[in-house]
Amino acid sequence: MAQFFTTIDICFIGTLVALILVKISLPFLSDLAGKSLDIGYFNDPFVLPGFALLAIILGLIAGIYPAFYLSSFKPATVLTGKLIGKPNKSFMRNGLVVFQFSISIFLLISTLIIHKQLDLFQSKNLGFDRDQILVVKNAALLGGQKNSFKNELKQYLNIQSVTESSSLPGKRFSNWAINLENGSPLTLDFYICDCDFIKTLDIELLKGRFFSREYSLDSNAIVLNEEATRIFGGEDPIGKEIVRNERRFKVIGVVKNFHYESLRDEIDKMGMVLKSRNALYLLRSRHQILVTLLIL
Repeated sequence: MAQFFTTIDICFIGTLVALILVKISLPFLSDLAGKSLDIGYFNDPFVLPGFALLAIILGLIAGIYPAFYLSSFKPATVLTGKLIGKPNKSFMRNGLVVFQFSISIFLLISTLIIHKQLDLFQSKNLGFDRDQILVVKNAALLGGQKNSFKNELKQYLNIQSVTESSSLPGKRFSNWAINLENGSPLTLDFYICDCDFIKTLDIELLKGRFFSREYSLDSNAIVLNEEATRIFGGEDPIGKEIVRNERRFKVIGVVKNFHYESLRDEIDKMGMVLKSRNALYLLRSRHQILVTLLIL
């Protein structure tokens, strides 16, 4: 029986090898996932004792059956060939084999799913460029100094553009009840932004134009995404009007669809209007890290 329980030693060795392999592979996995990953073996006093306890439990489970069952055979009986196995007693062995194969298949499927998810995160076209963007939240607290703050930022050569927006892709947004020219009611998701919004996020303009400081009437203009143009039944939306609370917004442009919500959600109808009161800034830098160092 003691010989059969050497499975505990094997489990200890296997656990040690596994921990070493995980530690070696973590930097590569961190690069792949784009996040800093660390198990912290010595940071938590329960990690290593937990792995040791796991090795003991697995060793006991693996050794308890052969230790008590196989050691019960008498060598004389076995050597004379009189030991006849009972088919109905093999269910445990078969069950363990099936269990092991099930775990292996589960791990293989999980690996494929994780690989596809990581590939999606790295290669999915969001419709906007999120690289080199620094977000300054709660910019409304600057009050009347917001414009001075923006103008000061633009003086730095390492900053390409500065913009204001009521929200960010993936964050909360406003949903307004509107009416078309013919009176048909519907709802539309809204961003409130300034003239540099699509330039800063590198959003593609498909038709018309975006807001410009050269046009004073843009305060009553709206820019739609591709999905929102369907509300006009396939007609060219440029020049059409959308009514909200008796205020008329003229469509001046159409931008390409971008994921302004979670990737789990389909891209919905969305419009952008010129800023009023906004809560954050977005900055684009020509050089990595420089804007972050500048702001800090």
